[in-house]
Amino acid sequence: MSAQSRRLGGLDGLATTALIGTLLCWSSTPIWIKHFTGYFDPFSQNLFRYTFAILFWLPFLMFRQLTGRVPWSLWRSALPSAMANTVMQTFWAWSLYYLDPGVMALLARTGVIWSILLPMAVFADERLLARSKRFWCGLSCGLGGAVGVLAFKPGFVAGLVGLDAGVRVTLIGAAMVTTATALWSVYAVTVRLRMQGTDPRTAFAVIAMETTVGLAVIACLFGRPAVVATVPFRVIVLVALSGWICIALAHVCYYTAIQRIGVAVPTAVLQLTPFAVLTLSYFIYHERFTTGQLCSGVVVVFGAGMALWAQERVRSRAGPREDAASGDPEP
Repeated sequence: MSAQSRRLGGLDGLATTALIGTLLCWSSTPIWIKHFTGYFDPFSQNLFRYTFAILFWLPFLMFRQLTGRVPWSLWRSALPSAMANTVMQTFWAWSLYYLDPGVMALLARTGVIWSILLPMAVFADERLLARSKRFWCGLSCGLGGAVGVLAFKPGFVAGLVGLDAGVRVTLIGAAMVTTATALWSVYAVTVRLRMQGTDPRTAFAVIAMETTVGLAVIACLFGRPAVVATVPFRVIVLVALSGWICIALAHVCYYTAIQRIGVAVPTAVLQLTPFAVLTLSYFIYHERFTTGQLCSGVVVVFGAGMALWAQERVRSRAGPREDAASGDPEP
């Protein structure tokens, strides 16, 4: 198929479809996880979702391994990234046992900021961002908006004084999201340090396999994976679907998009994820936001976008760089 026939009105048709698919897949993730909170503890849920997802990628990984495209040294190099990803995924899913999907998704957007701050401390070329007013504006908006999403929640400020049970639950969930997003930046830095130049699909498959092993250890130590024998079969089917859709298929779509149109456009479009999550949560879980929370959410996303814009401008001046893996912290 020619390049002209792939394009629709100046757009790459396959890349656009893949990008929309990524947005839909990752927007549904908090909805799936919230549904499973009634059947599994967070540790077991993570294990089962990742197990089904890795079965999707296993033929690809085995083919690459057998044809010599996955050296054994890559498995060692991937260990730090897999460890960070394992703990990050644990806190990410766990937070939804305390927060509604919309609130969690908006707070998770601050991860964009943390994923820029840590590289600034590690890589010299990223420190050029410290001179960018756009970045500091984005940082301020992101943090201020996150505070607003919580503060404008009905009864939060009054409950904060007495630290009632509802506020404690919200704060615990917010702390878990913050921990997860901070660990995402650690994951991104270790990928850049240790897996630079690796095919991103291979890097993800190897990290996902090692992550699944890590999640199995955590589930056996802290969870109750044996409960899977007692849940309805339809729930198992839904867990399998969520793993295939939100992890396996989402990454196929994402890597297809970035390989055809680069990282910048997909990253910008995926800033819409919280609003897609909020829409789904509104109809499924009847989650409601106050006007103050919605405005604060817009500020969070605006801040993340400003930070990404500043980073892209700095990188474009420094020259192109290809990372082994990149994107959003969507499990």
